[in-house]
Amino acid sequence: MPSSPIRRALLAAAALVLLPAAGAGAETVSTAAQRSGLGLTVYNQGFSVVRDARVVDLPKGESRIAFEDVARQIVPETVILQGDPPVVVLEQAMQREALTAAALLRRAVGGEVTLVQRNPATGAETRRRARVLSADGGGVFLVDGHLEAGGGAGRVVFDGLPTGLRARAALETLVNAAGPGKMVLSYVTQGLSWRADYVGHLNGGENKLRITAWATLNNGSGARYVDAGLTLVAGTVNRAPTPRPEARYKAAAPMAMGGAAADMATAPEGDLHVFHAPRPVTIEDGQTKQIALFGPVELSAAKEYVARVGSNFFGRQPEPQEFKPRAVLVSRNETGFPVPAGTVRVYRTTGTGQPLLAGEDQVGHVAKEAPIRLDLGNAFDLRVKRTQTDFQRFTQSRNLFESAYSFELANASDKDVVIRVEEYIHGDWTMVEESLPHTKETAALAVWQVPVAAGGTAALTYRVRVRN
Repeated sequence: MPSSPIRRALLAAAALVLLPAAGAGAETVSTAAQRSGLGLTVYNQGFSVVRDARVVDLPKGESRIAFEDVARQIVPETVILQGDPPVVVLEQAMQREALTAAALLRRAVGGEVTLVQRNPATGAETRRRARVLSADGGGVFLVDGHLEAGGGAGRVVFDGLPTGLRARAALETLVNAAGPGKMVLSYVTQGLSWRADYVGHLNGGENKLRITAWATLNNGSGARYVDAGLTLVAGTVNRAPTPRPEARYKAAAPMAMGGAAADMATAPEGDLHVFHAPRPVTIEDGQTKQIALFGPVELSAAKEYVARVGSNFFGRQPEPQEFKPRAVLVSRNETGFPVPAGTVRVYRTTGTGQPLLAGEDQVGHVAKEAPIRLDLGNAFDLRVKRTQTDFQRFTQSRNLFESAYSFELANASDKDVVIRVEEYIHGDWTMVEESLPHTKETAALAVWQVPVAAGGTAALTYRVRVRN
């Protein structure tokens, strides 16, 4: 879009002069100042349900109410308006467009404005009436019978606020009310969501994990929520496709960290699980904020080393595979309640007292007493080499194959370990021979537990016949 002095002037809010609009119909405007209560039910699927209670003074019968300070990403078709005394909603519309210089100029197309120019030498101002023909490129104006693009250096003065344009986003409604009273506005909004984040501390013996949980709230809904009751929902609800709002807001403000707090009260709700914040929460638009979810809680833990492989058992593999086993922390949800999905970051303390990030992993929703497995990364001192030592394809049955493999497992650490070797074998398979017994955990998974002494090596061999 070309730049011009009038374009720059249009983008400067201080250059706009707004005069009262004429002919506006009677309307009651409800703002956050009339709130008597605010509640947020936030889902970890990227949306929330807002319950906004207000005391509104409106006449009996039909009238128009504009609810300001609602989420710009509101889903209008989800709105529920309840009143005491009763109220019936006849019409509703969401006005999302923000009050900007560009929006004012777009709404003024076909109408007249005043172009104000200032003489830089004398400071004198010249005012000219102009008709707005286009808002593109800074505007095209009809002035004194000729066209002027951009309007020249100066500013644009509008006669009033155009119909349908507001200083703030608002839900506009036509209602039939029995009289003034309390109204409760409930709706679904996108852009306000939460996730669980966990900080775990692993003890020196690597058999205890002390874990603290945070709820990380992200507010990109286009509204601020002050002293709101907060409920967090863990679980997945089915949602029908919903048209997206015109614009999405991105979190821009720095994260606000909550301090130590009491655990959230938790309880099952049907097929979901909810956490209730013990105190009201304020979250600004564009803000990411953390509040304590629960903890610290001490869980039992154990370290496991996993060599996870899987290849094509229907062909030759001339080159050996060398890789590091993964260090996996195995625990169990011993909190007494379901744990929401989130990211777990595990720390341990070095001999100098300096915290060390041992690794992090994602976990899904974990039921009470269900296992938890955290992949922390490669085990530095362990090494596995896997070599195909034989391969044949049976001529009498072209879809029958046989492969033999050898594993060399090395442990350069100062402690004995057991490496769990996992082979994913697809097809109808039979173990022909093996140096250690395997466990067939699933139809496609064979597992060996191979002890490897400190500073030593160990071997594993097997031969498998596979039909595809």
